[in-house]
Amino acid sequence: MRNEAIMVSARLREELRLFVIFHFGSVARGSETEWSDLDLCLLFDEMPGRNLDVMRMARSISPSVKKGAMDIEAYIARGSSFELRLQREAISL
Repeated sequence: MRNEAIMVSARLREELRLFVIFHFGSVARGSETEWSDLDLCLLFDEMPGRNLDVMRMARSISPSVKKGAMDIEAYIARGSSFELRLQREAISL
């Protein structure tokens, strides 16, 4: 699943104007189980649309990941506590 995260991230980076993509959760830590999903956080300098639209666009870009097997969060990069935690604990793709 880690390879899928890398492939999905490459496609997302091509299609969306991303500041950074963070991969977090069990797959990023290497402790995934059969029930694990991809957890991706997309950070933007400027959101290219409504949050829900951005997440739908991201899912449509990455059809290889089966439905329900990927969680996507989209934020504007502003130094929030969540973003700072991701910088410490997640993998930047």
